Amino acid sequence: MPLWFPKDGKRLISCIKWLTSLGLPLSRQYLDILKKEKEGIMSSPSKQHTDFVKSAIGQKEVTELPGIGPVIGKNLNDDGITRVYQVFGQFLVLNKDREKFYKWLRGFGANDGQCKACFDALDDWSKHHLD
Repeated sequence: MPLWFPKDGKRLISCIKWLTSLGLPLSRQYLDILKKEKEGIMSSPSKQHTDFVKSAIGQKEVTELPGIGPVIGKNLNDDGITRVYQVFGQFLVLNKDREKFYKWLRGFGANDGQCKACFDALDDWSKHHLD
């Protein structure tokens, strides 16, 4: 029987910690949530992030990725990267490594906040659709 978890971030963390205290095994997804919370990077995803993770990548333009606005989008386009699937391909080529992906995206003028939004969206999308 599936276990229900609240969508509210603080209650979710409390539930996960409670399950951990009982010695129950947790899925990788919930272990990742605990790790992010411990590192202080736990926050509620934006609507754009949530909508992106739920939908297929298809032929979406790069500016539909969270963190990629018109300026970074133009810089990517100037380098021949026009679609989300191309950015996702680079994400996979870099083995889903946060530091390497940030370095790559910074080359197009992205700041840390933009890199984080983009990486987190691609990472969550891959967990939702591929794992």
